[in-house]
Amino acid sequence: MTPDQPPELVFVPARPQLSGGGRDVAYETRTLADGTVALPVYSTVTKLVTALGHYQPWMCLPLRTVQTDMQQAGVHQVVVDAEVDTSAWRWQEGGLRTLANGQGGRELAGCCPGGGRLIAGLPQ
Repeated sequence: MTPDQPPELVFVPARPQLSGGGRDVAYETRTLADGTVALPVYSTVTKLVTALGHYQPWMCLPLRTVQTDMQQAGVHQVVVDAEVDTSAWRWQEGGLRTLANGQGGRELAGCCPGGGRLIAGLPQ
């Protein structure tokens, strides 16, 4: 990756979500520092953790896949290495533990086995 070229793979704030007996992936949109709602993606895990916190679940995916998924969901802004509003919601240890206990901690490291459809939205 060069400074003027986006990364091929990005780290995306996402979590597994059970739906209708199957597993889906929920990408987590955020309010950015400028007030717009978008899906922030990051070129490194370090940048994701700096922006969203240590407990943020994530997936590593091709940027093109994420952009296509978000367009299909009606979210047209995917921002690489975005600054997130400092007052934005962030995962905490207890919430992550609850998610892992309720839906299986294995998925939190990256991929949801069997794939799934996109669900985009702000974390609850």
